[in-house]
Amino acid sequence: MSRITNRSVSSYLEHMLKTPVTTWWAVATGMVGIIGFVLLAPTVSIGRVYLIVIIFICSLCLFIGISVLFKGWSLWRISGAARIKEIVRADGEQVFVIEETGNSKVGGVLEIFRIREAIEIPIGLLEITHEREDGFFQAKALWLMPIHLRDIEKRELSPESLLAYPVTSRNTLERYIEQQAEIRIQDVMKRGKSQ
Repeated sequence: MSRITNRSVSSYLEHMLKTPVTTWWAVATGMVGIIGFVLLAPTVSIGRVYLIVIIFICSLCLFIGISVLFKGWSLWRISGAARIKEIVRADGEQVFVIEETGNSKVGGVLEIFRIREAIEIPIGLLEITHEREDGFFQAKALWLMPIHLRDIEKRELSPESLLAYPVTSRNTLERYIEQQAEIRIQDVMKRGKSQ
């Protein structure tokens, strides 16, 4: 998945059009056009059927190209990282205020990453709990690794050093499931001892 955080129209067009394939395609079609213009005599004419076929094929290619650009834009826009604006302590838990969540809605799960130097470290999962009137979202921690939770509680971790993605990794899900299973087992054992 692309980790580009600027999801604007200009960054999308730059991403789509700034590839070696695009450059070579432009050179190849330009050369064919110039060679065809130079080599063909001005008296060459195209029949009506061929003209209709050429117009149909060109129109179809144009339609497909525009459709791909619009669909690509909708996917590009929602595939980025959610920015965490602030972390607020409320009712004994951390509430994360998130600027954008891509495709996620209330009830959706985001994987949260801590940025250290040049790497992103997965530190837990957030659940989106509320969409505010100003367009921001609120999320609570489903699970955070204890060492990172301690840093958040001590306010040693700034919101700017965190990113959240709408896709969760298998490794983070497995850690979450293992911790939840361990908590359940301990609860069952405590109940068994108390009876």
